[in-house]
Amino acid sequence: MHKKLFITIMISALVSALCLIGCKQMTAEPVAPKESFSAGTVSQDTKSVTMVITADEIGKLDQLQGLLMADLRGSECYEEIYAWAQAHPEVSVRYDVPLPNGNTVTNDISALNMTTLTHDGVEQLIRAASCLPQLTAIDLGSDRVDFGWEDVAALVEAFPELDFSYTGELYGQTVRLSDSSIDLKYIPVRDGGAQVRLALRCMPGLKTLDMDSCGLGNEEMAAIRDEF
Repeated sequence: MHKKLFITIMISALVSALCLIGCKQMTAEPVAPKESFSAGTVSQDTKSVTMVITADEIGKLDQLQGLLMADLRGSECYEEIYAWAQAHPEVSVRYDVPLPNGNTVTNDISALNMTTLTHDGVEQLIRAASCLPQLTAIDLGSDRVDFGWEDVAALVEAFPELDFSYTGELYGQTVRLSDSSIDLKYIPVRDGGAQVRLALRCMPGLKTLDMDSCGLGNEEMAAIRDEF
């Protein structure tokens, strides 16, 4: 009798244990699906990733629904990463941006030293700076053989909100972008005022421009006044 009772109790305990195991299995959270990248496989519910990504994989980041941080430094597709980051402000994204001088900066940089920039590197700098959302200032150095007012004007017009530093030469006179006045009186201007018009496009803080007796005709002076 006792033996039968003992066996009955054991069977009941075993059945209860199996039921508990079954219930746990039934109530267990489902495993999140994974997304495949060239750098490896990532769970779609991950909150952070650190990897090098390619341009054709950018769209896969949308599948990582819980993503809060993405360190993508080392990836070459910085323009695509920037566009994705702008569309997903809830995600903290870090990435590298190459500069014309051969250096690489991260997207959180606020100031650039581009004192060795040449004319050939202007377009690349415009592309790079467009992907640096925290950038506030660029130092362009001083006048040099392969970089001048035309290049400065292209950059200032591309990024009027940035603070540029540059010291150039204007008909033999030293001019800084931060100057509030330019004195060119009695200085021969033989290019019809082309250089001064370029300079005016770069100097939003300029208040006075003296070009008395510089050799320009009325039409040329009127064109400069319109630019000013």
